[in-house]
Amino acid sequence: MWLCMASLELPAYGQATTATISGGVVDQNGDAIPRASITVLNIQGGTRRNTICDEAGRFRLPELAPGQYETAAEQKGFSLEVRTGIVLTLNRDAVLTLILSFSDFDKDPFDPKYRIEDMKRGRVAR
Repeated sequence: MWLCMASLELPAYGQATTATISGGVVDQNGDAIPRASITVLNIQGGTRRNTICDEAGRFRLPELAPGQYETAAEQKGFSLEVRTGIVLTLNRDAVLTLILSFSDFDKDPFDPKYRIEDMKRGRVAR
């Protein structure tokens, strides 16, 4: 009897245990931004994953643990775009379109002097 019950708790074959964030990066005119850097931050765990968009501005970060995420997109000559409140659950992927504005201000989004909340509001701590 115990053996039967224990086997019921095992995940079914092929059952997903992760999720994916994917999408595209475009400029204000809707044109793809190739080779943009994408970073996702797991809010609960603090882990980061990075990727680079393809030539069509598309990206895909598979095998992410369920949880709450922030996603940042950046490319030289454009402003940083940060999307917050992304919640991943099993078998539910997030598909994003990140729109970057033209800018001549280059910044490192992970430099401690820049706060993500300020960046979302267009302000930079000095």
